[in-house]
Amino acid sequence: MSTISEALKTAVQYHQANHLTKAEQIYRQILEIIPLQPDALHGLGSLALQQSQFQNAQKFLTAAVENQPSAFKHWFVLGNCYQSQAEFSQAVDAYK
Repeated sequence: MSTISEALKTAVQYHQANHLTKAEQIYRQILEIIPLQPDALHGLGSLALQQSQFQNAQKFLTAAVENQPSAFKHWFVLGNCYQSQAEFSQAVDAYK
């Protein structure tokens, strides 16, 4: 893969096709190059949430939010993560 954006696109395609292991590998490869790349962090957080790994999801999504605080998608999925754990006040804060 020649660029980070192409790698992200491929990872998202794998993720959407439910090839979670391949998607995770690419997200992690991106983070080896750019450790706090928000879209890769978001992808790993979404994967973890999808697999009910709430602590990992929260860790990755919080890092995504911290590195790209204006990106609605990070806040929204973080809110979903909190909601999945019945942490409703934190979910509301994330959704705001």
